[in-house]
Amino acid sequence: MIGLKYRPPKKLKNRYEIQDYLGVGSFGDVYKARDLLLERDVAIKYLIASPDIPLSMRELAVAEARHLVQLEHPNIVRIYDLDRDGTGRWFLVNNLIDGTDLQEIFWQLTPRGERLKVQACIAILDQLLSALVFVHERGVLHRDIKPANLIWNGAHLTVIDFGIAITTAGHQRQLYGGQGQGTYGYQHPRARRGNEDALTDLFSIGIVAYQALTGVHPFLDPMLVFEDRMHLMTHPSYMPVPAHARNTEVPEAVSEVVSRLIRRGPLQSCLTQLGLEASESKQVDRDLPVFEGAKDALTALRESHQ
Repeated sequence: MIGLKYRPPKKLKNRYEIQDYLGVGSFGDVYKARDLLLERDVAIKYLIASPDIPLSMRELAVAEARHLVQLEHPNIVRIYDLDRDGTGRWFLVNNLIDGTDLQEIFWQLTPRGERLKVQACIAILDQLLSALVFVHERGVLHRDIKPANLIWNGAHLTVIDFGIAITTAGHQRQLYGGQGQGTYGYQHPRARRGNEDALTDLFSIGIVAYQALTGVHPFLDPMLVFEDRMHLMTHPSYMPVPAHARNTEVPEAVSEVVSRLIRRGPLQSCLTQLGLEASESKQVDRDLPVFEGAKDALTALRESHQ
């Protein structure tokens, strides 16, 4: 959303002292603050109360807090507090994360024809998969894995923004963000139809990994017109050039892990879900299996560069 740059009081609840404006979060502006009670720096995500922001969006902030309470992991943003200020506006208090989001890193490197070192990319993928193993085992799907939601400081990755995550419990499914939520370019085609599972998160991870390793998006070739990009993204018969073919420093075994991550799923299943006929599929690599889950992918990644 567009930050409305609300001016919060300099001190919240007589505990948090606002120090600096950091930027725009999912549902409002983010500030650096000092927790005077525990003497530590924190990040405060301020949800702006505005007629332009529907109630459902404000409820998402509370939903995000409830998700994060149960997700204590070294590679996941932590929540310290959820409260309202004197005007009734909600704010979230998170740990202040050291680093830069991958989107900003890509924007800095790409114009110079540079990209992250391969070992850094492997570390990012390893830590991201580790976080998602933890998340999925607790019945949560992130649903918005993308570079802007991944903070990297050169050694440590932090996954942020669980605002449109969903929880699953047996056959019950609590959908906070609504059907089809996510970010185009990182969202599995069938996720846009509300058909989401652990594999749709893995697909998003694969796109981020491919982009980090090669410097380009696997599907959104800038040389193609928008309609052709849409075709590549949705059609299960298309598989991008392997990462090691674009960057010879990438080990082939790691490249294969990434290719398996961005495989849209079993061919016939993809065709059925996308309303396509089997005759429309051409040159499909039928021997490239889809991962069963994040743990399976993490194991394969670690075996690929032992």
